[in-house]
Amino acid sequence: MSPSARPPRAMVLAAGLGTRLRPLTNVIPKPLVPIANRPLLEYTFALLAGAGVVEAIVNTHHLPEMFEEGLRDLHASGLALHISRERRILGTAGGLKQAESFLDAGTFLLLNGDFLVDIDLRQVLEFHQKQGAAATMVLFPDEASGVLGVDPDGVIRRFIEPRPANEPAERLSCGFTGIHVLEPEIFPLIPAGKPWEINRQVYPELIARGRRICGFVHRGYWREAGNPAGYLAANREVVAGRAGALAPRPGAGTSSLAGASCSAPVLAGHGVRVGAGVEIGPETVIGPEVRIGDGARIRRSVILEGADVPAGADLDGAILFPGGGFAA
Repeated sequence: MSPSARPPRAMVLAAGLGTRLRPLTNVIPKPLVPIANRPLLEYTFALLAGAGVVEAIVNTHHLPEMFEEGLRDLHASGLALHISRERRILGTAGGLKQAESFLDAGTFLLLNGDFLVDIDLRQVLEFHQKQGAAATMVLFPDEASGVLGVDPDGVIRRFIEPRPANEPAERLSCGFTGIHVLEPEIFPLIPAGKPWEINRQVYPELIARGRRICGFVHRGYWREAGNPAGYLAANREVVAGRAGALAPRPGAGTSSLAGASCSAPVLAGHGVRVGAGVEIGPETVIGPEVRIGDGARIRRSVILEGADVPAGADLDGAILFPGGGFAA
């Protein structure tokens, strides 16, 4: 365990192309897509700040100028942010290697940039320190299809493989949330300037060297939001209060929907223009400056900033944005 007097630092992986959310991510970098009218990364930054992190680095590749401008505009919960731009995507470990000089002074956090989670990361850091591990992965129980097996002592004994028939009953099958706690000892195992993956290339090497990789099992809210179904579910869960303590920005409300027939919960941004006979909700998010035509019905959907809902539209489980949309 590498001692450090300073607060832990963190890296957020945000360089991906967001292919599963296309065509939305052709115009908005995935880490900035709104969840309940709040950029996805804002939730991540609030999570880190709550764990005592004061500085974080974010890698970028896809739509880098738009992404970096968006970072300047969002609420970062007081974090000092740094950018690591990748000319080509370097993978989860290759991106880490490029940021080595920022992270190599002590224990640090690594998070994927495409999920929502309600967790106290201070508990994860304390678990990691007590375990004396080279790495800790935050897991969630998944007996049906989990490819990680963690024993009651917190050590991961089965790594990225299905559960065998003869596995001990006390070993819990889990999935991975996308959160790691890491020690700088991983950096010599990663080649510089080369695409490299932490789960499939770094962790097996650590295990082969006899180092402990532990699993902190999280049993609270977690949602992968990087695909249409997950993105829509995340919006619905936050607006409906089913996402633990996660919530829209303070002060968000539905005052701009005066004249529409609303079935709660509904969240709307500023400047929404509503035609006659419009029905909205439940579990619907309307972004700022949206125009909704006469007689439209919108249920369990997300309408992003600046989108137009045609008169007479009947939307259920839809994601609509300027110039496009799709069903989840």
